[in-house]
Amino acid sequence: MKKIILPLVIFVLVIAAAYAGISYYFSNKLLFPPLLTDEEMKAEYGPIIPAEAGLDAESVTFPSREGDVTLSGWWIAVPAADRAVILVHGRNSNKRAMVDYASFFAGQGMSV
Repeated sequence: MKKIILPLVIFVLVIAAAYAGISYYFSNKLLFPPLLTDEEMKAEYGPIIPAEAGLDAESVTFPSREGDVTLSGWWIAVPAADRAVILVHGRNSNKRAMVDYASFFAGQGMSV
């Protein structure tokens, strides 16, 4: 009986360690994807600055609610617009990924 228990315990520990290692690897790949270069961003998102999309943008900054971080963005005013849209990028991204969306909403008569 002892001859079976030790190999079984070792086998279970190896399987558990492999499972933990694989889980850690893939969770890091999902939670922390690599940042894109400007060229990769242009290929994936299109224009990455408002001027490339034909938009006239003003740079704006304001403090976060807690005041420990300064947020930055672009204000794209559309004349006679009665609506505005706030675009927020996802994790591991930045405002440059939103220029194509901003162009769409500006074309619909909304300030962005």
